[in-house]
Amino acid sequence: MKKHGLIFLLVALGFVISKAVASGLPLIEATKKGDLQAVRTLIAKGADANAPDPAQNGDESLDAVHWAAKCGHAEVLAYLLDHRGALNARDSKFKETPLIEAAQFQHPDCVKLLLDRRADVHAKGLYGGDALYSIVNNIGFSEMPESAKEIIRMLIAHGASPNTTDKDGRSLLYMPAYGNAVKLVKFMLECKVDPKLAGKDGKTIMDAACEGAGDVEMFATLHKAGLKCSHDLNTCIENAERQKKTRLLALLTASQKPGDLNIADAPDEATALEMLERGADPNKPCQRCDYAQGKLTPLHRAAIGNQTHLMAALLKRKVNMEVEGTEVNGMSGTPLQMAARHGNAEAVELLLQAGANANARDKYAETALMKAAEGPIDYSPSDGPPPDWSKIPKYVKTIRLLVSAGAKISAKTDFGVTASDIILKNRNATFIEQAEAALQIDQHGGGIGGVSQVIRSKGTQNLKR
Repeated sequence: MKKHGLIFLLVALGFVISKAVASGLPLIEATKKGDLQAVRTLIAKGADANAPDPAQNGDESLDAVHWAAKCGHAEVLAYLLDHRGALNARDSKFKETPLIEAAQFQHPDCVKLLLDRRADVHAKGLYGGDALYSIVNNIGFSEMPESAKEIIRMLIAHGASPNTTDKDGRSLLYMPAYGNAVKLVKFMLECKVDPKLAGKDGKTIMDAACEGAGDVEMFATLHKAGLKCSHDLNTCIENAERQKKTRLLALLTASQKPGDLNIADAPDEATALEMLERGADPNKPCQRCDYAQGKLTPLHRAAIGNQTHLMAALLKRKVNMEVEGTEVNGMSGTPLQMAARHGNAEAVELLLQAGANANARDKYAETALMKAAEGPIDYSPSDGPPPDWSKIPKYVKTIRLLVSAGAKISAKTDFGVTASDIILKNRNATFIEQAEAALQIDQHGGGIGGVSQVIRSKGTQNLKR
């Protein structure tokens, strides 16, 4: 009885082992490790080279042939193909063939083996990419390894089209251009990729470069290939501004006509000055500036940024100094009022010399003096940075300049609040003391040497030098 029980146990155990072998799991594990001897043994015992991986629970469920191609085990791959492994089988999730796997994971030996056995180079996966498309879009944006070049050349030599597209009709260079993969794009252009291919949305690889990380060298490469944006130039410029691609922005704006230039949208003072020299409208408000809520002019922007060289150049052209604008944080006013609110004493002095109205009021009936009286800006109530108290001397100087230029200390807001009232609400004792002292200077020739008279007598003489 015991003997029969032992025999039954051995038979049952053999059945379980045979079932496990047939399921593909031991074969797949041996394939992943590149263990050719184990693969031979398992195949001899009846393992199926095309059985999906049960460990993946139907997720991607690669079979042994796919795994050999993906892991780069060429000898194992050859053996599996010699033993009924399917050459062009597709995985259950992404519908990719072994050739696509070998290509995108950059295994030249496996790619060559599959191509020599006439694998289908035109087979496409779930998202429309074939083997060539897959490797080009899996190389990475910063490198161009020799193994990748070798695979690309092999695929094209075996009939793969360099103008293959995905299911959206986009060129295989769309994402490399978006990611600024200059070396890859240059190499593929040498492989005769048509740079003018457009997707179903009409976008070319130039548009991808514009919307993504494409910089000067990428644009120069694509321009040399005869490409232009399918969208207007302003769209490219807008993207370059948003991503702070300064060098590219200078390149793009250089090709604009003077009437299309916008100084208020320039990324920096140097670019703005260059635009002004080229004949851009000095009063044209910003169109795309992310710092504005209302229409800010170039003079507003220069005043906010204390860009004194740009301000001097603008003031020579007799720009409108009294137009009101609004920043994205809600601060509003004339260029003088905004310069005062930011404590930009140098900008305030230039504007006063040019004749800016020291007593002009904004929509809240606040004057430049009232704005300067608020002191260093405190963004902390809205989770922003705390006040920069190191700017106290700048605000104090601004108050002195305004008072000396005739700013009315007694002026009140619609709520009856004066500049002095505003100062006393500040939480910094040093600012309160110094700002209050600045309010008391003689407006009729005292204080800082009769600045009001000096400013009025100078007029724009300094600007004309």
